[in-house]
Parts: sequence; C-alpha cells; structure tokens
Amino acid sequence: MTFKWISAAALAGAIAFSSLPAQAETYVEEPTHFSITFDVDHLGYSHYVMRFNESRATLTIDKDAPEKARVEATIMVDSYDSNNEVLKKKVLEEALDGVKYPEITFKTVNVKLVDEKTAEIVGNLTIRDVTKPVTLIAKLNGMGATPGGGPDRIGFSALGKFKRSDFGINTWVPFVGDEVNVRIEAEFVKAE
Repeated sequence: MTFKWISAAALAGAIAFSSLPAQAETYVEEPTHFSITFDVDHLGYSHYVMRFNESRATLTIDKDAPEKARVEATIMVDSYDSNNEVLKKKVLEEALDGVKYPEITFKTVNVKLVDEKTAEIVGNLTIRDVTKPVTLIAKLNGMGATPGGGPDRIGFSALGKFKRSDFGINTWVPFVGDEVNVRIEAEFVKAE
C-alpha cells in the first residue's frame, strides 16, 4: 500500500512538473558575432557609419514567455571606431567624453511582441550619465543548437534611433545631425 502511494505521488509530481512553464534561461553575448553600428547625418550629404568594438550583454529569456525577456548591455566607450583616427579621437574626447564616461548601458524595461519573430523592446539607454527610454525593433533570426556542436544559440537583428541632444551631446551641430540610427547584430550563447 505504501508503495502504491509513493508511486502515485511520484507520478502526480512528474505530471505536475512536466506541465510547468519553461524556466527563464540566461544567454551571454558571443563577441565574435556581435556588432553595434550607428550612423549620423553629415551635412545632408551622407550618413557617417561608426561602431563600437567591445561590449558585454546578457539575455534572460523564457521561450514560453518571450515578452518577459530582458537584455542588459554595457558598451565600452573607448572601443569606439571609425575609419579615421583624427575623427575617432575627436569623437571620444569632444562628444562621448570617454575618460569621464567610460560606459554606455542599455537595460530592458518592456518587451511587446509584434509577431512571432518581431518584438518592440523599450529600454533605458544611459549615455554620459543621462538615462532616456529608447525603442529597438528586434527580429529573431534563429534559435537552437549550434550547428556542428556547442551551446544553444539565439540570434537577433535590431534597429533603433534616438536624438543625441537628449543625452547632452550637441557637438558639431548643425554640421552633424541630431538623430542617431543604431543597428545591432547579435548572437547569444547559453550560459553554462
């Protein structure tokens, strides 16, 4: 009789456990497949493209409730790069003030699913100790096992924009536009 009770309890527990929603899992930035580029208007003639080469990011996601996903990212300002060393130095010193403000951060506030592969991610962007909400439109490119072996992987593309003047960066106005267009290509691997 005791055996039947333990078996019934074990079976009930197994059924209850299997019907629980998936737990949130943590993924970390895979740096060789992670890029953050941005562009600004230059005199109305072109959009000058720049990038950051170093960042750290984590993604926490419950695959059964992706609207609860959270991203936290830190960008190292001194990793700013352009194809011009003189401009690079000027941007780091005069616009970003990289010595005083060595990091840019982004933290998710809200995720709204647009469709099964697209989400609107609202987060707090902090540049030069000023925090403002920014919206990114993110597209899920894929998720699953890494072909050839390795940890599970999730890939996204995201686009967003903000006004640099909102963060106190008014350098070179009106020669350089106020709107900053951001593009992120990101792969995350499951944390161990």
